[in-house]
Amino acid sequence: MKKSIRRERLGGAALTAALGAAWEKAGTRVDPPYGVKKVEKKPGEWSAVRTPFPKTHPTYKAWAVSGVLADAKEAICKVADTPFDPTTKPPGTPGGAPVPPVPYELPDGTEVSVGLERYAIPEALFRPAILSEVYGLGPPHGAPLGGPPLRSVPSLIRDCIGGADVDLKRELFSSVLLTGGSSLFPQVRDRIERDLLDGGVDGSEASCTASGIKPKVAAPMNSTERRFAVWIGGSILASLGSFQQMWLSRAEYDEHGKSLIHRRSP
Repeated sequence: MKKSIRRERLGGAALTAALGAAWEKAGTRVDPPYGVKKVEKKPGEWSAVRTPFPKTHPTYKAWAVSGVLADAKEAICKVADTPFDPTTKPPGTPGGAPVPPVPYELPDGTEVSVGLERYAIPEALFRPAILSEVYGLGPPHGAPLGGPPLRSVPSLIRDCIGGADVDLKRELFSSVLLTGGSSLFPQVRDRIERDLLDGGVDGSEASCTASGIKPKVAAPMNSTERRFAVWIGGSILASLGSFQQMWLSRAEYDEHGKSLIHRRSP
């Protein structure tokens, strides 16, 4: 069903960049783990000392810092039950209560209190405009100038299933499977299911209720299995005895092109 495949640049890297932008705006410095060393000032009392690495390439530092941001994102963020508007002042949860802040300790020992971003950053999965409107992120995390805006996860699901045969739509809506790191946010499964049922953040998209379809979103309970499901599936495929019949030689690929892949392994 190649015609139903949909891709979008919206993913975990964009959400990690949004958290980095929020902390940078707040003046929070994030050091890479290798740039911090704990020293004992006196018995039982430790302090963090920044250690420079002058020969470290900037790209390696950026990668290490993104690892810290990703860990913080996974530890503190959660999806709101209902649409969450981070521009609302004073900030609050969808129910109106203030966003309860939670602490996160950076590699240098600094403790950051995170409130609004706990809900605002995962909300970008359902309202991608947050990345540019709130955190000022442009391409590749925001919509390119003159290009189509980023689509939310529920919109991608609807578009994907919309490209399939009419007879399959009901079955596909009841068989949505979540995998990947961003599927691990608490309550993300329930929120996607609710948005598919109601018609998106503002109810402007086609809802399953109107067509009499009840969506069902599944996600493996084991977090490791959910995060690495694609790789686990590839490992299972590669271990099958029939997999050797799907191999292509370089000569075959040069002669027939990529279309041979789909003929060899339909």
